[in-house]
Amino acid sequence: MFQFESIRWGNPDLWWLLLLPAMLVPAWVWQELSFRKILGSFPGTRLVPSMVHGSGTGRRLATFLCAVVALELLGVAAMRPRYGLKDYAVKGIGVDVAIVLDASRSMKVSDVAPDRLGKSIIEISRLLRASGGNRVALVPFAGISFIQSPLTVDHEVIRQYLNDLRVTDIPVPGTALGRALNTAGRALGIDQAGFRGSAHKAIVVFTDGENHEGEPAEVARNLAQKGVRIFTVGVGTPEGKPIPRLNDKGVVTGLTRADDGVSPVLSKLDEALLKEVAEVTGGKYFQLSGLAAGASVSEQLMKEIDSLQKAEYMSAVERLLEDRFQYPLAAAIVFMLLPFLWAGVRRRPGPARVGAAGAAMMVAVLALSMPASAEPFEHPILARLFNTSHGGVDDATELIQENRHSEALTLLKELATRIPPSPALDLDLALAAFGSGDFGAAVEYAEGAIRKNDALPEGSPIRLSPASLHHAKGTMLAARARAMSVEKKPPREVRKVYRQAVDSLVAALLLDPENPATRRNLEIVATAAYPPCSSLDDAREPNNTRADAAFLTPDPSTLEAAETLLLCPADTDWFKLPVNQGETLFVSVQKPPEAAAAPGGDPSAPAQQQKPEPADVDLSLEGDDGTLIADGVKQARWTAPDDAGSTMLMKVTGPQVEDGVDYFLSARIVPPCPSGDDQMEPNDSREATKAIQEGEMALRSCPLNDDWFQFVEQQGQAKEVRLTSSNSDDPVDLQVFSADGASMDVRTDIGPDGTVRSVLLPKAEQEAPFTILVSSGAGQAFYTLSIQDPEGGQNDRQNDDQQNNEQKPDEQEGKDRQQEQKSQGSRTMRELIDAIDSNDRNLEAQEAARNNPMGDSSPDKDW
Repeated sequence: MFQFESIRWGNPDLWWLLLLPAMLVPAWVWQELSFRKILGSFPGTRLVPSMVHGSGTGRRLATFLCAVVALELLGVAAMRPRYGLKDYAVKGIGVDVAIVLDASRSMKVSDVAPDRLGKSIIEISRLLRASGGNRVALVPFAGISFIQSPLTVDHEVIRQYLNDLRVTDIPVPGTALGRALNTAGRALGIDQAGFRGSAHKAIVVFTDGENHEGEPAEVARNLAQKGVRIFTVGVGTPEGKPIPRLNDKGVVTGLTRADDGVSPVLSKLDEALLKEVAEVTGGKYFQLSGLAAGASVSEQLMKEIDSLQKAEYMSAVERLLEDRFQYPLAAAIVFMLLPFLWAGVRRRPGPARVGAAGAAMMVAVLALSMPASAEPFEHPILARLFNTSHGGVDDATELIQENRHSEALTLLKELATRIPPSPALDLDLALAAFGSGDFGAAVEYAEGAIRKNDALPEGSPIRLSPASLHHAKGTMLAARARAMSVEKKPPREVRKVYRQAVDSLVAALLLDPENPATRRNLEIVATAAYPPCSSLDDAREPNNTRADAAFLTPDPSTLEAAETLLLCPADTDWFKLPVNQGETLFVSVQKPPEAAAAPGGDPSAPAQQQKPEPADVDLSLEGDDGTLIADGVKQARWTAPDDAGSTMLMKVTGPQVEDGVDYFLSARIVPPCPSGDDQMEPNDSREATKAIQEGEMALRSCPLNDDWFQFVEQQGQAKEVRLTSSNSDDPVDLQVFSADGASMDVRTDIGPDGTVRSVLLPKAEQEAPFTILVSSGAGQAFYTLSIQDPEGGQNDRQNDDQQNNEQKPDEQEGKDRQQEQKSQGSRTMRELIDAIDSNDRNLEAQEAARNNPMGDSSPDKDW
C-alpha cells in the first residue's frame, strides 16, 4: 500500500516554491474589491449582469483556485518526488582499482586514532565515495592474502566487507606484502585471457610497511611491465608503539612481549620499502598521518587514478527509485486548462456542467502524462486521498521543536501502540527521550531504529539513511557518557560508553565519509574514549622509581593508609612508610571496594566481612637497606625489631593493560604489645567476653593474654569456628565451650601456610550460646577468627566419621573399648585421689599442715 511518508525528494531544497502561490491571495482580494467597485460605479445596475455574463464571483474564485493549485503542483514537480523501484541498465567507464589492505596484528597499534586499521578503513571509504564509475576490488592480507571482493561497481558491498573485517579473520599471522601484490594482480585480471578491463590498472596499498616474507619490490617491477601502477599509503608513525596482544575474539588483553618476556614489541612505519614499491611502477607514496590540516589522501589518490586511461566495462542492472514528477506536472496542466473549458460559457440556473470536449481533454492529458506501467492509486496526489496520515506524529514533532520533549515522548509512546512500527517512529522516540534527558532510553530507541532499518530491503520507501541513524546513536551515547561523568560514575564505565559512541560514529563515517558533523563528533569523542593512561593516573605520581617512592600517611585513629590507585602499562608504583621499633606492618593489594557500603550496616561495629578479592597486580616489600622481605605477593607482613625501626618500601607491578589496572593499596601499622592489641579488647577474662557475629576477624593476641568471645548460634544452624594462625608466630590454642560448660572437640590441620584449628558446632534446636577462648604463648601472635558454614556442607565432618565407622567397624569397636577402659581408669584414679584428700590418717599431710606457717589458709595440696 502506498504511503505518503515513503516519498523521497530529488530536490528538497526547492520547498520554498510551495510558498509562492500564497502571495497571490492578497492580490486576488485586491482585484476582486476593485472589480466590484468598478461595477458599482456604472449607472443602470440592472444592465450590468447582461454585459459581463460568464464572469460571476464563483467562477472568478474557481479560476483563482485553479491557478493556485496549478502553481503548487508545479512546485511539487520541481522537487522531483520519487517512489518505487525500477531496473536501469548502467554502463560505466573508469579504471580498475585493487585496494590492498594490511590486516595483520600490527595494524591494531594505536599510534593513529582510533588505530591503524580503523584509520585505513575510514580513508578507504572516502576513496570509494570519490571513485565514481571505477571498478574496485578488495584484497586483505596478513601472512596470506585473498580476494575478498572481485572488481565491482557496487562500492556498498566493499564498505560492508570493511566494516566486518577483523585482524583475527586471517589465520596466518605475519605480513607478506609481495604475495598480496600478486593476489591484487589476479583480481585485476593480469595474465587472464579474455578479461575485459581498463588499459591502465591501479593498486592502492594501505599498510605500515613491515614485510616478513618475499620481495615486494620485485613483484612490483613485474606488475609495472603489465601496465599496473601501484600507490602506497603508509599507516602509522616512524616512532611506532607496542603491538597489542589479542585474544581469539580480537579483544586487547595486553602487549606483545619479546623473547625475554619483558620488553614490548614495537611496530614502526617502514617508509623506505613503500616508497621503493611505488616508484618502480611510476606511482606515488603517501603518509596517512603526515598530511597538512585539511588535506586528504583520498583526494590526492583520485587525482592520480583519474589521470590513468579509462575504458568501458560491461553494463549492469541496478534498481533505483523511480521519478514520479510527471504526475504532479500532469495535474498542474489539468488545473491550468480548466478555466479555458468554462471561459465564454454563459451561466444558466442549475449545476455547472463541463462539455464532453473538456472532459476528453482532461482524460487525454492525464493519459499522456502517466507511464504505461502505472498501477491504480500509485499517483501521489490521488493516493493521498485514500491514505490518511497520523496527525499525532505532526503534533509530537511540533512539541519537540518547542522543547517540550517529555510531552512529545508521552504522545509518541501512545502512538506507537496504534500505528505500524517503523525506523522513523523509533528515531522520533529517541530524539524525544534525548531531549528530555533520558539518554539510556534514547540509546535503546536508536538501536531499535537501526534494527528495524537493517531488516528492511534496499530501496524500501520507509528505509532511513543508515549513516544518520548510527550518527544519532553515537551522539546519544556520548551525551550519556558525559552525564555519567557528571554523576561521578566509575571512570572505566564512562570510558566504556564513550567507546561505544566511537564504534557508532565510525560505522556512520564508513557509510558517509564526507559528513563533517560525524567526523567532528568522532574526533571529540575519541579523545575522551581513549585518553592516555598518564592523564588518568593517580595523584601519587610520579613514583615510578625507588628514589621517587611516595610517602604513605596513615590515619591517626586507625594507623592505616588506604587508597585506590591506578597502575599504567610499563609502569611501577613505589611507596614508603616508616615503621618504628616493635611495630608490625601489614600491606596488601586488593581490587577496589564497592563505592557504597551495604545498607543497614553499623559504622561503629568491628569489621566482620568476607575476604577481599586480590588485585591483578603484584606486591614486593623490602627494607631501606635493600633487604627483600616479600616478592610477587598479594599481601605481606613485617615486624620491626625491638631495638631498631626501618623505612619499608613497597613496589607494585602488574600486567600491561591499555587503560591500566585499578587496585586498592592498604598499609596498616600495629603498635607493639600491649598498647596495640586488637579492637576487641578488653576481653582478657570470662567476665569480659565480647559478642561476635558470623564472619571473619583479623585479631592479635599479646603474650600470656587470653581472648574470650561469645557466639549465639541461631535455631536450625550448624556453624564452624575456625582459627588460623601463622606457623612463624607463637602458637595459639582454641577452646569452645557449650552452654553447660562442656568443651568441644578441636580439630587441628597444619599446612605450609599456617595452622588451622576448627570446631564444628552442633545443629541448634534453639538459640544456643557458645563461649570461645583463644590462648596465646610467650610471644605475640596474629590470627584470624571466623565463624562460617562448614566446608563441604553442614555435618560434613560427622558424615566422614560415620563413613569411617562403616568402613572399619572392628577397628572402631576396639577404639571404643580402649576409650571405655581409659574412662574407667580415670574414674578409679579420681576416686583414689578424693579418698586420699579426705583420709584423716594421712600422716604426711597432717604433719605438713602443722609445719605450714599459713595454717588453715594454705591451699589444698596432694602429698
